[in-house]
Amino acid sequence: MSDSLSTLLRTLTDKDGLTRKRARDELVELGTPATLGLMELLKDKRTHVRWEAAKALSEIGDPRSAPALVTALEDNDPGIRWMGAEGLVKIEMAALPPLFEALVEHGGSIRLREGADHVLKVLAKNEKLPPSAEPSCKPCTA
Repeated sequence: MSDSLSTLLRTLTDKDGLTRKRARDELVELGTPATLGLMELLKDKRTHVRWEAAKALSEIGDPRSAPALVTALEDNDPGIRWMGAEGLVKIEMAALPPLFEALVEHGGSIRLREGADHVLKVLAKNEKLPPSAEPSCKPCTA
């Protein structure tokens, strides 16, 4: 990891919101090289750090971040859950395997189900789901 990338990631932990925003904007501009570091910050105990990481990941849209963003759907903070869902929407099809896997493993989680519902509805609305994943609510004919 380059020194400048490490510095930007460290700056996301700053207490000043404007300082964090500038660092986040630069990380988003860097794109996929920032993904792994941002995924680590998504595990931070501080809410503002997790939110910044989720926001940056949702803007970058790197498919490698899908499992971390799925985990964010269960965060205690609703803003982080929202950013996780928005990031999964941006990732589109690559988000589905880790999302479905999480639903199988943690289907009792209301937060996870709510986040998955949002992601799937937006992907369906945007016609990003394959026909096999579309809900089929056809009336029965006898």
